[in-house]
Amino acid sequence: MWLKIFNFIIGLLFVFTVLAQKDTAWNSLHYTDFTYKQNIHTPQLYKKGWLLSAPVINLNSDEQLHLAFDDFSEDVNTYSIRFVHCDQNWQPSPISIADYQDGFDYEDLLNYDYSFNTLQPYIHFTYDFPNENIRLTKSGNYLLIIYQNHDEDNLVLTRRFYITENTVMPEVTVKPTNLPMYKKTHQELEIVLDASSLKGCYSPESQIYLQITQNNRPYFLRKNFKPALIKDKKLIYRYSDSLIFKGNNEFRYFDTKSIRYQSEFIQAIKYQAPLYHIYLYADEPRLFKAYVFYKDLNGKYYPEIQEGRDNPVEADYVWVHFSLNYPTPLADGAVYLTGKMNDWILSSQTKMTYDYNNHQYTKDLLLKQGYYNYCYTFLKDSTATPDDYLFEGSYYDTENDYTVYVYYKSSSEFYTRLVGVQTVNTSQKQP
Repeated sequence: MWLKIFNFIIGLLFVFTVLAQKDTAWNSLHYTDFTYKQNIHTPQLYKKGWLLSAPVINLNSDEQLHLAFDDFSEDVNTYSIRFVHCDQNWQPSPISIADYQDGFDYEDLLNYDYSFNTLQPYIHFTYDFPNENIRLTKSGNYLLIIYQNHDEDNLVLTRRFYITENTVMPEVTVKPTNLPMYKKTHQELEIVLDASSLKGCYSPESQIYLQITQNNRPYFLRKNFKPALIKDKKLIYRYSDSLIFKGNNEFRYFDTKSIRYQSEFIQAIKYQAPLYHIYLYADEPRLFKAYVFYKDLNGKYYPEIQEGRDNPVEADYVWVHFSLNYPTPLADGAVYLTGKMNDWILSSQTKMTYDYNNHQYTKDLLLKQGYYNYCYTFLKDSTATPDDYLFEGSYYDTENDYTVYVYYKSSSEFYTRLVGVQTVNTSQKQP
Protein backbone atom coordinates (compact mmCIF):
# COMPACT_ATOMS: atom_id res chain seq x y z
CA MET A 1 0.00 0.00 0.00
CA TRP A 2 2.68 2.48 1.05
CA LEU A 3 4.79 1.45 -1.93
CA LYS A 4 1.95 2.32 -4.31
CA ILE A 5 1.49 5.70 -2.64
CA PHE A 6 5.23 6.33 -2.83
CA ASN A 7 5.34 5.44 -6.54
CA PHE A 8 2.31 7.66 -7.20
CA ILE A 9 4.00 10.62 -5.49
CA ILE A 10 7.22 10.02 -7.41
CA GLY A 11 5.20 9.94 -10.65
CA LEU A 12 3.51 13.24 -9.83
CA LEU A 13 6.85 14.86 -9.04
CA PHE A 14 8.19 13.67 -12.39
CA VAL A 15 5.22 15.14 -14.25
CA PHE A 16 5.50 18.46 -12.40
CA THR A 17 9.25 18.57 -13.10
CA VAL A 18 8.65 18.06 -16.83
CA LEU A 19 5.94 20.73 -16.87
CA ALA A 20 8.17 23.13 -14.97
CA GLN A 21 10.98 22.57 -17.42
CA LYS A 22 8.56 23.15 -20.30
CA ASP A 23 7.33 26.41 -18.78
CA THR A 24 10.88 27.56 -18.15
CA ALA A 25 11.80 26.87 -21.75
CA TRP A 26 8.76 28.75 -23.06
CA ASN A 27 9.63 31.72 -20.89
CA SER A 28 12.11 32.62 -23.60
CA LEU A 29 9.23 33.10 -26.04
CA HIS A 30 8.66 36.74 -27.00
CA TYR A 31 5.12 37.69 -27.99
CA THR A 32 6.58 40.23 -30.39
CA ASP A 33 8.35 40.30 -33.74
CA PHE A 34 11.58 38.61 -32.73
CA THR A 35 14.41 36.62 -34.33
CA TYR A 36 15.99 34.01 -32.09
CA LYS A 37 18.80 32.67 -34.28
CA GLN A 38 21.72 34.50 -35.88
CA ASN A 39 21.41 32.54 -39.13
CA ILE A 40 17.95 34.03 -39.84
CA HIS A 41 17.80 37.31 -41.76
CA THR A 42 15.28 39.67 -43.40
CA PRO A 43 12.06 38.22 -41.98
CA GLN A 44 8.95 39.72 -43.57
CA LEU A 45 5.23 39.18 -43.04
CA TYR A 46 2.64 41.07 -45.09
CA LYS A 47 -0.61 40.67 -46.97
CA LYS A 48 0.13 38.58 -50.04
CA GLY A 49 0.49 40.77 -53.10
CA TRP A 50 1.20 43.96 -51.14
CA LEU A 51 4.83 44.09 -50.02
CA LEU A 52 4.57 47.18 -47.80
CA SER A 53 1.29 46.28 -46.10
CA ALA A 54 0.74 45.53 -42.44
CA PRO A 55 0.02 41.85 -41.59
CA VAL A 56 -3.75 42.29 -41.38
CA ILE A 57 -6.36 40.21 -43.22
CA ASN A 58 -10.13 39.84 -43.02
CA LEU A 59 -11.76 36.86 -41.34
CA ASN A 60 -13.34 34.25 -43.65
CA SER A 61 -11.89 35.89 -46.76
CA ASP A 62 -9.61 34.66 -49.53
CA GLU A 63 -6.83 36.96 -48.32
CA GLN A 64 -3.53 35.41 -47.31
CA LEU A 65 -0.42 36.52 -45.47
CA HIS A 66 3.01 35.93 -46.96
CA LEU A 67 5.95 34.99 -44.74
CA ALA A 68 9.52 35.13 -46.03
CA PHE A 69 12.96 34.90 -44.46
CA ASP A 70 16.54 34.00 -45.39
CA ASP A 71 18.55 31.26 -43.71
CA PHE A 72 22.37 31.47 -43.89
CA SER A 73 22.75 27.78 -43.02
CA GLU A 74 24.57 25.60 -45.51
CA ASP A 75 21.97 22.83 -45.37
CA VAL A 76 18.18 23.00 -45.40
CA ASN A 77 16.83 22.98 -41.85
CA THR A 78 13.52 21.51 -40.80
CA TYR A 79 11.25 24.36 -39.76
CA SER A 80 7.68 24.12 -38.52
CA ILE A 81 5.06 26.78 -37.94
CA ARG A 82 2.18 27.09 -35.51
CA PHE A 83 -0.15 29.85 -34.34
CA VAL A 84 -1.28 31.17 -30.95
CA HIS A 85 -4.40 33.28 -30.47
CA CYS A 86 -3.80 36.22 -28.12
CA ASP A 87 -5.85 38.87 -26.36
CA GLN A 88 -5.51 42.60 -26.94
CA ASN A 89 -2.46 42.69 -24.64
CA TRP A 90 -0.67 39.89 -26.49
CA GLN A 91 -1.22 37.29 -23.83
CA PRO A 92 -2.35 33.78 -24.86
CA SER A 93 -6.13 33.51 -25.00
CA PRO A 94 -7.78 30.96 -22.65
CA ILE A 95 -9.10 28.88 -25.56
CA SER A 96 -7.74 25.73 -27.14
CA ILE A 97 -6.20 25.52 -30.58
CA ALA A 98 -9.30 23.65 -31.78
CA ASP A 99 -11.36 26.73 -30.94
CA TYR A 100 -9.50 29.02 -33.35
CA GLN A 101 -7.89 26.72 -35.91
CA ASP A 102 -9.17 24.13 -38.38
CA GLY A 103 -6.90 21.55 -39.99
CA PHE A 104 -3.44 20.65 -38.76
CA ASP A 105 -2.04 21.97 -35.48
CA TYR A 106 1.22 22.85 -37.22
CA GLU A 107 2.81 22.68 -40.66
CA ASP A 108 6.36 22.20 -41.93
CA LEU A 109 7.91 24.84 -44.17
CA LEU A 110 8.58 23.05 -47.45
CA ASN A 111 8.79 25.95 -49.89
CA TYR A 112 12.35 27.25 -50.27
CA ASP A 113 14.86 28.35 -52.93
CA TYR A 114 18.62 28.78 -52.94
CA SER A 115 20.11 32.22 -53.54
CA PHE A 116 21.45 32.78 -57.03
CA ASN A 117 24.75 34.47 -57.91
CA THR A 118 25.22 36.04 -54.45
CA LEU A 119 28.41 36.42 -52.44
CA GLN A 120 26.44 35.54 -49.32
CA PRO A 121 24.73 32.19 -49.90
CA TYR A 122 21.33 31.76 -48.28
CA ILE A 123 18.17 29.70 -48.47
CA HIS A 124 14.99 31.72 -48.98
CA PHE A 125 11.93 30.26 -47.21
CA THR A 126 8.34 31.31 -47.95
CA TYR A 127 4.96 30.32 -46.56
CA ASP A 128 1.43 31.53 -47.39
CA PHE A 129 -1.48 31.17 -44.96
CA PRO A 130 -4.31 30.56 -44.21
CA ASN A 131 -4.29 27.65 -46.64
CA GLU A 132 -5.93 24.29 -47.27
CA ASN A 133 -4.03 22.75 -44.35
CA ILE A 134 -4.57 25.44 -41.73
CA ARG A 135 -7.53 27.79 -41.46
CA LEU A 136 -7.94 30.33 -38.65
CA THR A 137 -11.54 30.69 -37.54
CA LYS A 138 -11.52 33.52 -35.01
CA SER A 139 -10.66 37.18 -35.30
CA GLY A 140 -8.06 38.70 -33.03
CA ASN A 141 -4.34 38.99 -32.42
CA TYR A 142 -2.17 36.07 -33.45
CA LEU A 143 1.43 35.09 -32.88
CA LEU A 144 3.17 33.07 -35.58
CA ILE A 145 5.85 30.80 -34.13
CA ILE A 146 8.54 29.04 -36.14
CA TYR A 147 10.62 26.34 -34.48
CA GLN A 148 13.27 23.88 -35.62
CA ASN A 149 13.46 20.07 -35.79
CA HIS A 150 9.91 19.68 -34.48
CA ASP A 151 11.08 20.95 -31.09
CA GLU A 152 8.80 23.75 -29.91
CA ASP A 153 11.47 24.94 -27.50
CA ASN A 154 13.95 25.41 -30.35
CA LEU A 155 12.61 28.81 -31.35
CA VAL A 156 13.55 30.42 -34.65
CA LEU A 157 11.18 33.33 -35.33
CA THR A 158 8.01 34.97 -34.05
CA ARG A 159 5.77 37.44 -35.90
CA ARG A 160 2.58 39.23 -34.90
CA PHE A 161 -0.40 39.41 -37.23
CA TYR A 162 -4.09 40.31 -37.11
CA ILE A 163 -7.35 38.86 -38.38
CA THR A 164 -10.21 41.35 -38.31
CA GLU A 165 -13.96 41.10 -38.74
CA ASN A 166 -14.21 44.74 -39.87
CA THR A 167 -17.75 45.00 -38.59
CA VAL A 168 -16.94 48.19 -36.70
CA MET A 169 -14.96 50.75 -38.68
CA PRO A 170 -13.96 53.82 -36.66
CA GLU A 171 -13.99 57.28 -38.20
CA VAL A 172 -10.55 58.74 -37.56
CA THR A 173 -9.61 62.39 -38.02
CA VAL A 174 -6.13 63.89 -37.62
CA LYS A 175 -6.14 67.57 -36.71
CA PRO A 176 -4.07 70.26 -35.02
CA THR A 177 -4.08 70.14 -31.25
CA ASN A 178 -5.70 72.94 -29.28
CA LEU A 179 -2.70 73.15 -26.94
CA PRO A 180 -0.60 76.12 -28.09
CA MET A 181 2.79 74.60 -27.11
CA TYR A 182 2.11 71.53 -29.30
CA LYS A 183 0.62 73.15 -32.40
CA LYS A 184 3.81 73.01 -34.48
CA THR A 185 5.14 69.70 -33.21
CA HIS A 186 2.22 67.35 -32.47
CA GLN A 187 -0.76 65.71 -34.15
CA GLU A 188 -4.08 64.97 -32.45
CA LEU A 189 -6.61 62.25 -33.28
CA GLU A 190 -10.36 62.24 -32.88
CA ILE A 191 -12.19 58.92 -33.17
CA VAL A 192 -15.89 58.18 -33.54
CA LEU A 193 -16.98 54.56 -33.12
CA ASP A 194 -20.46 53.13 -33.69
CA ALA A 195 -20.88 49.93 -31.63
CA SER A 196 -24.56 49.33 -32.42
CA SER A 197 -23.75 46.33 -34.64
CA LEU A 198 -22.06 44.40 -31.81
CA LYS A 199 -24.45 41.88 -30.30
CA GLY A 200 -24.27 41.57 -26.54
CA CYS A 201 -22.50 44.91 -26.18
CA TYR A 202 -24.40 46.31 -23.20
CA SER A 203 -21.48 48.17 -21.66
CA PRO A 204 -19.38 49.50 -24.56
CA GLU A 205 -17.09 51.58 -22.36
CA SER A 206 -15.86 48.39 -20.62
CA GLN A 207 -16.24 45.84 -23.45
CA ILE A 208 -14.51 47.79 -26.23
CA TYR A 209 -10.76 48.38 -26.23
CA LEU A 210 -8.97 50.75 -28.57
CA GLN A 211 -5.31 50.67 -29.47
CA ILE A 212 -3.46 53.12 -31.73
CA THR A 213 -0.06 52.88 -33.36
CA GLN A 214 1.91 55.48 -35.29
CA ASN A 215 3.59 53.88 -38.32
CA ASN A 216 3.17 50.49 -36.58
CA ARG A 217 6.02 51.23 -34.20
CA PRO A 218 5.54 48.99 -31.15
CA TYR A 219 6.90 51.43 -28.56
CA PHE A 220 4.55 54.17 -29.80
CA LEU A 221 1.49 52.03 -29.02
CA ARG A 222 -1.30 53.77 -27.09
CA LYS A 223 -4.11 51.89 -25.35
CA ASN A 224 -6.60 51.97 -22.46
CA PHE A 225 -8.62 54.81 -23.95
CA LYS A 226 -11.83 56.03 -22.35
CA PRO A 227 -14.50 57.68 -24.49
CA ALA A 228 -15.18 61.32 -23.78
CA LEU A 229 -18.83 60.81 -24.77
CA ILE A 230 -21.19 57.86 -25.32
CA LYS A 231 -24.48 58.40 -27.08
CA ASP A 232 -26.69 55.57 -28.37
CA LYS A 233 -23.70 53.17 -28.48
CA LYS A 234 -21.67 55.74 -30.37
CA LEU A 235 -18.35 56.27 -28.66
CA ILE A 236 -16.46 59.52 -29.20
CA TYR A 237 -12.79 59.75 -28.24
CA ARG A 238 -11.33 63.27 -28.17
CA TYR A 239 -9.66 65.95 -26.04
CA SER A 240 -7.32 63.46 -24.37
CA ASP A 241 -3.57 63.66 -23.88
CA SER A 242 -3.31 60.03 -25.00
CA LEU A 243 -4.66 61.05 -28.42
CA ILE A 244 -1.85 63.59 -28.95
CA PHE A 245 1.25 62.24 -30.73
CA LYS A 246 4.54 63.84 -31.61
CA GLY A 247 4.59 64.29 -35.37
CA ASN A 248 8.29 63.28 -35.43
CA ASN A 249 9.99 63.67 -38.83
CA GLU A 250 10.13 61.99 -42.20
CA PHE A 251 12.38 58.95 -42.08
CA ARG A 252 15.91 59.01 -43.40
CA TYR A 253 16.54 56.67 -46.29
CA PHE A 254 19.14 55.01 -48.49
CA ASP A 255 19.13 52.81 -51.59
CA THR A 256 21.38 49.76 -52.01
CA LYS A 257 19.55 48.15 -54.92
CA SER A 258 22.77 48.44 -56.94
CA ILE A 259 26.40 48.13 -55.91
CA ARG A 260 27.63 49.38 -59.30
CA TYR A 261 26.99 53.05 -58.60
CA GLN A 262 26.61 55.35 -55.62
CA SER A 263 23.03 56.45 -55.13
CA GLU A 264 21.93 59.35 -52.92
CA PHE A 265 23.53 59.47 -49.45
CA ILE A 266 26.11 56.79 -50.32
CA GLN A 267 29.69 58.00 -49.93
CA ALA A 268 31.56 54.88 -51.01
CA ILE A 269 31.10 51.25 -52.07
CA LYS A 270 34.01 48.94 -51.37
CA TYR A 271 34.55 45.23 -51.72
CA GLN A 272 36.13 43.86 -48.57
CA ALA A 273 36.10 40.08 -48.79
CA PRO A 274 33.83 38.28 -48.52
CA LEU A 275 31.12 40.98 -49.00
CA TYR A 276 30.58 44.53 -50.25
CA HIS A 277 30.58 47.40 -47.76
CA ILE A 278 28.47 50.51 -48.29
CA TYR A 279 29.47 53.68 -46.42
CA LEU A 280 26.74 56.28 -45.96
CA TYR A 281 27.51 59.95 -45.58
CA ALA A 282 27.50 61.01 -41.94
CA ASP A 283 24.06 62.14 -40.77
CA GLU A 284 23.37 65.33 -38.86
CA PRO A 285 20.84 65.86 -36.05
CA ARG A 286 17.66 67.52 -37.36
CA LEU A 287 16.21 68.89 -34.12
CA PHE A 288 16.68 72.56 -34.97
CA LYS A 289 16.41 72.31 -38.74
CA ALA A 290 13.45 73.35 -40.85
CA TYR A 291 10.98 70.65 -41.80
CA VAL A 292 11.38 69.25 -45.32
CA PHE A 293 8.70 67.05 -46.86
CA TYR A 294 9.57 64.05 -48.98
CA LYS A 295 7.76 60.79 -49.57
CA ASP A 296 9.06 58.03 -47.31
CA LEU A 297 7.98 54.49 -46.38
CA ASN A 298 7.12 55.41 -42.78
CA GLY A 299 9.97 53.31 -41.45
CA LYS A 300 9.56 50.26 -43.72
CA TYR A 301 11.87 48.72 -46.30
CA TYR A 302 11.78 46.35 -49.23
CA PRO A 303 14.51 44.05 -50.63
CA GLU A 304 15.33 44.57 -54.30
CA ILE A 305 18.21 44.24 -56.73
CA GLN A 306 18.42 46.50 -59.75
CA GLU A 307 20.47 44.16 -61.92
CA GLY A 308 18.34 41.06 -61.33
CA ARG A 309 14.90 39.67 -62.02
CA ASP A 310 14.15 37.64 -58.91
CA ASN A 311 14.55 39.94 -55.91
CA PRO A 312 14.00 37.35 -53.15
CA VAL A 313 16.93 35.14 -54.22
CA GLU A 314 19.17 37.43 -56.30
CA ALA A 315 19.52 40.33 -53.87
CA ASP A 316 22.83 40.00 -52.02
CA TYR A 317 23.79 40.98 -48.48
CA VAL A 318 26.02 44.00 -47.87
CA TRP A 319 27.45 45.69 -44.81
CA VAL A 320 25.98 49.17 -44.39
CA HIS A 321 27.97 51.64 -42.26
CA PHE A 322 25.99 54.37 -40.47
CA SER A 323 27.34 57.41 -38.64
CA LEU A 324 25.70 60.30 -36.81
CA ASN A 325 27.69 63.43 -36.03
CA TYR A 326 27.35 64.46 -32.40
CA PRO A 327 29.88 66.59 -30.46
CA THR A 328 29.99 64.54 -27.25
CA PRO A 329 28.53 61.20 -26.08
CA LEU A 330 25.29 61.36 -24.14
CA ALA A 331 25.87 60.33 -20.55
CA ASP A 332 22.26 59.76 -19.54
CA GLY A 333 21.14 57.23 -22.15
CA ALA A 334 21.85 55.18 -25.26
CA VAL A 335 21.43 55.86 -28.98
CA TYR A 336 19.88 53.24 -31.28
CA LEU A 337 19.53 52.84 -35.02
CA THR A 338 15.93 51.79 -35.62
CA GLY A 339 13.48 50.91 -38.37
CA LYS A 340 11.41 48.01 -39.57
CA MET A 341 14.69 46.61 -40.91
CA ASN A 342 15.49 45.53 -37.33
CA ASP A 343 11.90 45.25 -36.03
CA TRP A 344 12.33 48.50 -34.04
CA ILE A 345 14.09 46.45 -31.36
CA LEU A 346 16.37 48.29 -28.92
CA SER A 347 19.16 45.84 -28.17
CA SER A 348 22.91 45.37 -28.42
CA GLN A 349 22.40 44.63 -32.12
CA THR A 350 20.95 48.12 -32.73
CA LYS A 351 22.78 50.16 -30.08
CA MET A 352 25.27 52.64 -31.53
CA THR A 353 28.86 53.13 -30.35
CA TYR A 354 30.46 56.52 -29.86
CA ASP A 355 33.64 57.21 -31.85
CA TYR A 356 35.64 59.76 -29.83
CA ASN A 357 38.12 60.40 -32.64
CA ASN A 358 35.49 61.45 -35.19
CA HIS A 359 32.84 62.67 -32.73
CA GLN A 360 30.21 60.34 -34.14
CA TYR A 361 27.83 57.60 -33.15
CA THR A 362 28.41 54.62 -35.45
CA LYS A 363 26.75 51.31 -36.29
CA ASP A 364 27.26 48.62 -38.94
CA LEU A 365 24.38 46.41 -40.11
CA LEU A 366 24.33 43.46 -42.48
CA LEU A 367 21.34 44.10 -44.76
CA LYS A 368 19.87 42.63 -47.91
CA GLN A 369 20.01 44.89 -50.95
CA GLY A 370 17.01 47.15 -51.22
CA TYR A 371 15.46 50.45 -50.21
CA TYR A 372 15.43 51.31 -46.50
CA ASN A 373 14.00 53.83 -44.05
CA TYR A 374 15.60 54.45 -40.66
CA CYS A 375 15.91 56.93 -37.82
CA TYR A 376 18.00 57.59 -34.72
CA THR A 377 16.33 56.89 -31.38
CA PHE A 378 17.36 57.90 -27.87
CA LEU A 379 16.50 55.87 -24.79
CA LYS A 380 17.11 57.75 -21.58
CA ASP A 381 18.35 55.78 -18.61
CA SER A 382 15.66 54.53 -16.21
CA THR A 383 12.91 55.14 -18.79
CA ALA A 384 10.97 52.60 -20.83
CA THR A 385 9.83 54.71 -23.78
CA PRO A 386 12.37 55.75 -26.43
CA ASP A 387 12.13 59.01 -28.34
CA ASP A 388 13.33 60.29 -31.73
CA TYR A 389 12.99 63.96 -30.84
CA LEU A 390 16.60 64.63 -29.83
CA PHE A 391 17.98 63.63 -33.24
CA GLU A 392 15.03 63.91 -35.62
CA GLY A 393 12.91 66.77 -34.28
CA SER A 394 9.11 66.81 -34.41
CA TYR A 395 6.74 68.61 -36.77
CA TYR A 396 3.00 68.76 -37.19
CA ASP A 397 3.44 68.59 -40.98
CA THR A 398 5.08 65.15 -40.92
CA GLU A 399 3.27 62.50 -42.95
CA ASN A 400 2.38 59.53 -40.72
CA ASP A 401 0.14 56.48 -40.73
CA TYR A 402 -2.11 55.97 -37.72
CA THR A 403 -3.76 52.58 -37.26
CA VAL A 404 -6.68 52.09 -34.88
CA TYR A 405 -7.44 48.57 -33.63
CA VAL A 406 -10.90 47.96 -32.17
CA TYR A 407 -11.18 44.98 -29.81
CA TYR A 408 -14.39 43.63 -28.33
CA LYS A 409 -14.94 41.20 -25.44
CA SER A 410 -18.42 39.73 -25.29
CA SER A 411 -19.65 38.44 -21.93
CA SER A 412 -20.57 35.13 -23.60
CA GLU A 413 -17.16 34.48 -25.19
CA PHE A 414 -13.78 33.56 -23.73
CA TYR A 415 -11.60 35.43 -26.17
CA THR A 416 -11.14 38.99 -27.43
CA ARG A 417 -12.36 39.69 -30.95
CA LEU A 418 -10.79 42.17 -33.32
CA VAL A 419 -13.83 43.81 -34.87
CA GLY A 420 -12.19 46.63 -36.80
CA VAL A 421 -8.87 47.94 -38.10
CA GLN A 422 -8.64 51.38 -39.69
CA THR A 423 -5.52 53.13 -41.00
CA VAL A 424 -5.48 56.81 -41.88
CA ASN A 425 -2.68 58.92 -43.26
CA THR A 426 -2.05 62.46 -42.07
CA SER A 427 -2.35 63.69 -45.65
CA GLN A 428 -6.07 63.34 -44.90
CA LYS A 429 -5.86 65.67 -41.88
CA GLN A 430 -8.24 68.56 -41.71
CA PRO A 431 -6.94 72.10 -41.18
